[in-house]
Amino acid sequence: MLRRSAQFFVLILIAALSLLAWSPSADTRQIRVIGPSMAPTLLGDHDAWLCAECRFPFATGAESVEIGEHPAVCPNCGRFQPEEAQPQRKPGDQLLIDMLEARAGKPMLRWETIVFRCPESAEQHKAEPHCIKRVVGLPGETVELRGGDVWINGALARKTLAQQQTMAMVVHDSRFVPNAMRGTPLRWKGAEANTGWLAGEAGSFTFSGTSPRRRLGSSPGHPLEVDWLEYTHWRRSPEDPTRFEPAAIMDDYAYNRGESRRLHRLNDLMLRGSIKAFGPGMLAFRGSVDGHTYDVLLEPQHGRGRMLCDGVPVDGVNFDMKRPLLASSSQVEFSLVDHQVLLVIDGRLLVSHACPAEKISEKSVAADIAPPFAIGASDLSVTITSLTLLRDVYYIAPAEAKAVTLGQEEYYVLGDNSPLSADSRTGWPGPGLAARQILGTLQGP
Repeated sequence: MLRRSAQFFVLILIAALSLLAWSPSADTRQIRVIGPSMAPTLLGDHDAWLCAECRFPFATGAESVEIGEHPAVCPNCGRFQPEEAQPQRKPGDQLLIDMLEARAGKPMLRWETIVFRCPESAEQHKAEPHCIKRVVGLPGETVELRGGDVWINGALARKTLAQQQTMAMVVHDSRFVPNAMRGTPLRWKGAEANTGWLAGEAGSFTFSGTSPRRRLGSSPGHPLEVDWLEYTHWRRSPEDPTRFEPAAIMDDYAYNRGESRRLHRLNDLMLRGSIKAFGPGMLAFRGSVDGHTYDVLLEPQHGRGRMLCDGVPVDGVNFDMKRPLLASSSQVEFSLVDHQVLLVIDGRLLVSHACPAEKISEKSVAADIAPPFAIGASDLSVTITSLTLLRDVYYIAPAEAKAVTLGQEEYYVLGDNSPLSADSRTGWPGPGLAARQILGTLQGP
């Protein structure tokens, strides 16, 4: 009898501890997202769509206009959704706030998502007294928005790859293939007519052996030539949805259906994919930063790599892993966000190069419509799957852009949905948000 009582007590204790582990504590609070200011990272009430052509899932704000006036547009293939399409209305995201750090007076971090008491002037104040934004400026700093980027005390504020990932928005995901019968052009294809790159099922790409190649650059006595797989961004004509033309990547938001404003051309892009490569040859990743072409060259079999800028080797940017790379399918991320070049393979940072400050300007985005990314191969067998192009947030500066110096207890906060976010740019809630208004940090993005 005593043994049964003891077992019963242990079971009750385990159940109580489990309930405590899963229940919100006094240091957490649950809230629901209202409004579009953090989309697409965090969604308020929204309509969930499945593209009628490529089957890509995307969302538009519930506040958007009726579909008859402005059709929803798939951000992946650009298809205008037909009138008979029926999206699913969904409530805003449910979030947990970690209030412990704010109560303890711990300083907030740049790029961190925070929750604070909404100013009474905020539209959503009556429905939800909490606001959600991202910290970009810290106490005592001078903050300026220039060319879509955040500048702190006169220097560009750069994000780590992990920080970029929390804010990244999909431009194109190769897994969601448009219907070729409708004449939708491919985004990725070989640069040469007789290319060795082949498109496979589910948006995959393969390359085998050698093929006609284009010169990449040169090192002493050794010309470098590869066969390029290039990305072209296509935009449908609003007047004729069957007509396409090459276009630059802009800061439009599929979420903001019906929005009309001046768009900005993007420079902050990221490429992600699963890649397997075998053979004695070379794999190259190409992108443009501040009008310069950067090529990261890998020798997968030897685990070596280096970088060229406009065909010339960049001093100090090389590595030797002393073991093969990409022998099995590996996650590769090639980022050009915040005027820097990053290459990461399976979570390991192999290349990190920041563009010199004197080369950065608001006019640094190339004037032509050249491919923003290309992947080259020579004397290799390569398989690429899940190839995804993403973009960073372009922060739109206020009409009368000027630097703002924060007080010693103030933060500068912005929404990820820059066109629709009311935040520090508009003098709301300050422009500096008082630290005492902060309730906590978001447990998530």
